[in-house]
Amino acid sequence: MGNISNYILNGPSLESSTGLTTSAGGPAPDGFYSDGVTVRQLQNGVFVTSKVPCDCTTVCSNSPIIRGVGAQSVDVYTFSLGSNSGVSRIRFSPGNTPDGIKITEGTSGNTPKWAGTVTPYIYAVPGNSIDPIFLGNSIDNFFPPYSFSNIPEQTFFGGIYTSTGNDFDITVPPANVKLSTSANPGDLVSIISATANTELTIEAFRLDPSNASGYTLRVECPYVIPDTYRFLSSSVAATTQGCGSTPVFPIANYLVSIRTPQVAQIQSGDYLFLDNLGTSFMADGYYLIRGPGSSTQEYSVQLESGIVVSSFACPPPP
Repeated sequence: MGNISNYILNGPSLESSTGLTTSAGGPAPDGFYSDGVTVRQLQNGVFVTSKVPCDCTTVCSNSPIIRGVGAQSVDVYTFSLGSNSGVSRIRFSPGNTPDGIKITEGTSGNTPKWAGTVTPYIYAVPGNSIDPIFLGNSIDNFFPPYSFSNIPEQTFFGGIYTSTGNDFDITVPPANVKLSTSANPGDLVSIISATANTELTIEAFRLDPSNASGYTLRVECPYVIPDTYRFLSSSVAATTQGCGSTPVFPIANYLVSIRTPQVAQIQSGDYLFLDNLGTSFMADGYYLIRGPGSSTQEYSVQLESGIVVSSFACPPPP
């Protein structure tokens, strides 16, 4: 949801008004407006919808939201993840020019993690929940400078971006700018363990001064990780585990692939959880992991915060 902004109704309440202007008396931008109780659509300064209950959320979906190339903005999304518990994949696909992403609410106090899909695989955990992660390529990079002034905020609802009237000064820590050496920087993927009726607030940042920023955002509905993505692991070690070097114990791990479509093979950037709802993961370190299911295929894996930092498939057993 957007922040409170200064607009003038032509009636005593949003419910009874027919129009809206800015505090300077000009027409307010087209879009949806809410007072926290009702939401109404404005076109050319006039409300064109009757009052409706305020549920200004976007429903999770496998269909992406495509934000075309355009002027600098901070785009605020509120997603409803529905009534199911499980893991939800958030996929952010910037253009070549670096674009930023952060999850600000709905993660139960856990700092969101991001993994990249293009080598070098990017393992990104913000230093704090304030800073977004930016992904792009090194050729189309516009950093530095790292500070930007008067960036307008917009909220997304019903396929429309509406200005909140708020502008922000933004400073991006250099460590949070991740540049791929590939022309295509790939995607950033975060996995959220959601409970029933979770709402997720996401902010996306287009900061390119030449207005060349654009991105795609996909928030998938939660699902329970199936047993076809269930692996067995050894205990943790401090050094790389060679193939067949240690017993594999019945410690269950559930894979969430960051590839589209998902594949039941452990690869760099993937997530491994100790349960099929994605609520916990193994300690950082090195493991020998077998699976999925009854498969005897083994993988030598390094994990950090549940993300596969490196992995290689062992030769098939003799």
